Amino acid sequence: CGRCRQTKSTLSFYPVGQDGEGHPFCTDCLSLIFLAKERERRKSNLVRLRTCAQCEQAFPLGHFHWIKASKAYHSYCRACHSAYMAIRYLRKKGGGRKLKSAGGWTGT
Repeated sequence: CGRCRQTKSTLSFYPVGQDGEGHPFCTDCLSLIFLAKERERRKSNLVRLRTCAQCEQAFPLGHFHWIKASKAYHSYCRACHSAYMAIRYLRKKGGGRKLKSAGGWTGT
């Protein structure tokens, strides 16, 4: 193993590439590396920020919609996404539609 410098059988290494050559680190060392990286990521990212693609401001992840299908956060913050969807709605459906107001129906 390239990390712990112990001689181990080929079964202690993950296969890499088309030829099946083993990873330079054994599975035990890789587990320790991944655990340390995950622990560090959790410590450093208690408040994870994301930059909105529209307004280019950084917000906590709670300001972004979660997309179940792609299992990721939307690229626009909630405010920018709402504004975008309102404009899109008016452009697609609002052209000849009558809008209801407090005083009755108003047309466009």
